[in-house]
Amino acid sequence: MRFLLPSLLLSLSAVVSAGEARLWLAGALEDVSRQEPPRETRQVQALQAARGEWESLQAVLHGDAKDLAQVRIVELSLTHAESGEALPAPRLYHAQETRLEKSAQNGPLPEGARLDALQPLQGSVLSAKPETGRVVLWMDVQVPYTARTGRHEGRIGLQLADERVLLARFSVDVWDFDLPTVSRLRSLVGVSAKDVARAHGLPFDGEKLSLGHAQLMNQYYDLLAEHRLAAAQVHGTLPEADGSMSAEKVAYSLRKHLLHRHAAATTLPLRGMWPFADPLGADRTRAEALLGEYGRVLESMRCTDRGVVMIDTLGRPADAASYELVRQWGTFLNETEAKTKSRLPLLVVTPPTPARSAWGKLHGMVDIWAVNSAELWMDMEWPGGAHECAMRRKAGEELWLDTKPAAPPAEWLKRHAKQAQSLTHSHPPVIAPAFPPMAQRVTAWLLLKYGVTGLHHEDALDLPAEAAQAWSTLPGGSTRLIYAATQSAQGIEGPVPSLRLKGLRDLVEDYDLLMMAREQGLDEKARQIADSFARALDDWDANPAALLAARLEVARFIETAMRRRQTAGMR
Repeated sequence: MRFLLPSLLLSLSAVVSAGEARLWLAGALEDVSRQEPPRETRQVQALQAARGEWESLQAVLHGDAKDLAQVRIVELSLTHAESGEALPAPRLYHAQETRLEKSAQNGPLPEGARLDALQPLQGSVLSAKPETGRVVLWMDVQVPYTARTGRHEGRIGLQLADERVLLARFSVDVWDFDLPTVSRLRSLVGVSAKDVARAHGLPFDGEKLSLGHAQLMNQYYDLLAEHRLAAAQVHGTLPEADGSMSAEKVAYSLRKHLLHRHAAATTLPLRGMWPFADPLGADRTRAEALLGEYGRVLESMRCTDRGVVMIDTLGRPADAASYELVRQWGTFLNETEAKTKSRLPLLVVTPPTPARSAWGKLHGMVDIWAVNSAELWMDMEWPGGAHECAMRRKAGEELWLDTKPAAPPAEWLKRHAKQAQSLTHSHPPVIAPAFPPMAQRVTAWLLLKYGVTGLHHEDALDLPAEAAQAWSTLPGGSTRLIYAATQSAQGIEGPVPSLRLKGLRDLVEDYDLLMMAREQGLDEKARQIADSFARALDDWDANPAALLAARLEVARFIETAMRRRQTAGMR
């Protein structure tokens, strides 16, 4: 019997054509926004994944307006080559165009029409805009934990307006190991009830959610969870306006979020002036009691390591007064931990080294430092860096990546003057629309080198002043991960993923793969493999093929190590 590598391998077929119309499959890291149809001899592509993982590809159909006036999905299947057992058919999304605007970060992608919003396909019929001559379908392939090892064969068939059918084939080889259900890379992604209400035209008084509003919020939470990310705050876990708490209601919501959605983190519900007006003063005792109650609920679920405290009034500390406020909150939480025996780690979006020494340091006050890639480079790679990030980690504190796009620091620009006008590689990675998918996904292969254990993403909707304009214009430096679709405009009501949300899922899955290698005692091997294309924040190659080859090599080592352990256990 032929040995099958224990992974998910997507082998994409060559171009299929019918007259002037052409259908081909492209990988998730390929930019098809402006790509012309490839030649018939196009090289077969391969992607990798494990059970419990998602992999994606793009079906691209080119033709004239008459051909694409009505396109029908007539076949979509994925079955085991030997047993005939079916995997879930790929989920299809119709990629929508928006207008990309210039970014302040010098992103290399040009302004103009770009594919970004991925609208779930409703039914089996779609059409292209006459001026584009193109239909792009994003295909999400889910590999269940119950999937059989071995090859699966897939087909997608598209029928043109004149009833000609174009068929493309792909294959899936499933490896015999699983990704963890709860990601090793913790995350907190901001999705506010206020923004969701504004985007969907719902009334909201700032406190009570209507039934429809609550159902929509759950759709947003579920979408993030499906992409291995965690909403920062879940409305069902909030206390009442007077600060009281229903332990039963909170436990139900946290159980759904942490145990069913497998969220790797959640924030504890205390803000600078809510639900208590003065939590550091007159209401201190009540605030301590509330945090203690939440701590006990998390302990009952064995999830004490997933709770995080984020105080909205701290923002991004940038002066002596805000640094002093961090110290006050840090002192309060340290004392509350001692009194209640609860774990209350404080996350602050700031580098460990203050911009001005007169502000003083925050050592012992902050438990999780969220820094952007430019700040991490300044601290760890710039010759004048203080290496405070490494020292705080040695002190037992955590380091997270703040994903808010930041321009490269002046010190980096001086060393990389030729790249300053268009950032294509070897810059502190940026997760933003003006940057290609590789600039985002390479981040996973760099995080472990610097001991980063989480992601902080402030605003997944990033709504413009007119919420509906989110579908027509996209700032190059936007933090938008999700589009709000409405029945009146898009024909559906709910959240719609962007290309960056799909890219973040790939990033998290790559991180989990590398963590599995570490847990199998393969950390040094994985580092050597990563060095083939991702050596440092300012030294990486924009080479998707190298990244995919590295995934395959790491996975082979994991497979071998797991097989050896299983064999040793049977002796």
